[in-house]
Amino acid sequence: MNRLLPVAVLCLTVVLDVMAQQTPILPLPADGSAVVIMVDWRGGLLRRPRKNTNPALTVRADGRVTVLVDDQGIAPDLERNIPADKIQELLRFIVIDQKFFANDLTSEEIWRAIRAEVGRRGGGSIWADVPDTVIRIKTADAEKEIIFNGVGQAARDYPSVAALGRLLAVETRLRRFLEEVRSGAVP
Repeated sequence: MNRLLPVAVLCLTVVLDVMAQQTPILPLPADGSAVVIMVDWRGGLLRRPRKNTNPALTVRADGRVTVLVDDQGIAPDLERNIPADKIQELLRFIVIDQKFFANDLTSEEIWRAIRAEVGRRGGGSIWADVPDTVIRIKTADAEKEIIFNGVGQAARDYPSVAALGRLLAVETRLRRFLEEVRSGAVP
C-alpha cells in the first residue's frame, strides 16, 4: 500500500499538468484598466431614453466589473472584483469556443448569410422595436466590436446561420454573467 501512494501522486501530478496545458490562457492588455469585455443593448423603440449611458456590463483586465443597475441614473452602477480565472473562463468561451475573432462573426457577414437564406427561402422575417446588441472583446492580441440588431429574434428566425448562433451564445453567456454579478452570485 505504501508503494502505491507515490505512484498515485505522480499520476495525479501528470493529469493536473496535462489539464493545465489544455486550458489556454488568453493574454490580457498590460493596462489593468483596459476594458476586455463589454456588452450593452442600445435603442429599441420600447425603451426609455437612457440617462446613464454606461454599458450594461464592463469587465476590465484587472478584474474590476461594472454593471449598470439603473439606466435612469437614480441608482449607482454596481462595482465588483472577479478573479483572473473567471475572466479567462469568459474569454475562453467567447474567443475560443464561439470563435469571436473569426472572419464570419461580423454584422456584415451575418447579414450576408441572412440575405442568402432569405433568397433560398423566397422570403424572410421582419422585426421591430428591438435593441442593438453591442459586444466588444479585447485581448492583448486582438480587439473586435460587433453591433447587431435583434440577435435573439434573428437567431430564432434564421437558425441555419451558424455565426448568428455563436453571437447569440456569447450574448446569452454575458447576460447570465451580468445577472450573476447583480445578484451577488459572483463575488
